[in-house]
Amino acid sequence: MKFTQQPDYSGVLLPSVPVDVAANAAPLVRGAGDPTAATGNGVTWLSFQPLTTGPVTVAIAHPASTVSPSEIRYHIWANADVAALETVIDRMPVLLGIDESALAGWAEFDELLDATAHLLPSSVITARREHPGMRLMSTGQLVDELCTVVLEQKVTQRQARASWRWLADTFGELSPAGEPAPKIAPRPETVMHIQSWQWHAGWVQPFLART
Repeated sequence: MKFTQQPDYSGVLLPSVPVDVAANAAPLVRGAGDPTAATGNGVTWLSFQPLTTGPVTVAIAHPASTVSPSEIRYHIWANADVAALETVIDRMPVLLGIDESALAGWAEFDELLDATAHLLPSSVITARREHPGMRLMSTGQLVDELCTVVLEQKVTQRQARASWRWLADTFGELSPAGEPAPKIAPRPETVMHIQSWQWHAGWVQPFLART
């Protein structure tokens, strides 16, 4: 990976299970134009602000294999904020869905799947077997997700994604990694102070803005 700014930290994880980073991160990316996240060319980019620290950007290199355990390299930018770096480093297994709790959950799921295979559609069994690298990623960014969920109510997908792009582009913060890395989503207090005419300019319906 090539960067315009050197990362504050680079690390490697050696998971005991396969991890399909690109597929697992897909639900976190609101379309190809999402200002806060992107995945492609062998890298997934995520920018966010942990609750108790400054903003961070994480670049995760996709592992060599999605069907067998492979090392996962990652890089973090945090404006040299030590607390932010430590927070994200500690949370990387959770972010990737490979922490002990998550792995225990998948083990239980697989046991249950084997025990009830005769009761389930063959497509369910096939999906699990063909995608052993599926994990449930967790950024811990509840407010960011709530914003996107609200904007997706009672509108088309195209409208929702356009509204999110407008919100993040207009009120978000530049990434610690600099451009063209994804931006940091707007802070809750920033969203709370957006005026009605500004929401209108962003084509956000009044009932969504009030929510």
